[in-house]
Amino acid sequence: VSSQPPRASVALSPHQLSKKQKDLEQQQEELLTEKRALQEQNKLMEAHLARATYLANQYEEDCRKVQAYLETIFANAQDSTADEDDDAVPALVKDVMDKLLLFQGR
Repeated sequence: VSSQPPRASVALSPHQLSKKQKDLEQQQEELLTEKRALQEQNKLMEAHLARATYLANQYEEDCRKVQAYLETIFANAQDSTADEDDDAVPALVKDVMDKLLLFQGR
């Protein structure tokens, strides 16, 4: 036994059906247009992401190259003393990279 009252079936006239169909077709077309616009926007955002990722990777690679270059320069300039500290050059290069050198990439 159902607690809901029975639904009366309402028949739509051909004119009402035609109007309802046109409304649904228009709504479908609007949704398809919105979908296409969102797909284009998604492509653009993916391209921006790919570009930003490439630039970030290139920047990191350039930083590593600058750091290696500075380590070579400072290692060659370091006096060859008896108690040479193996960590002194990398620490000096890190300080130079962090505090003195403003590397902005290419």
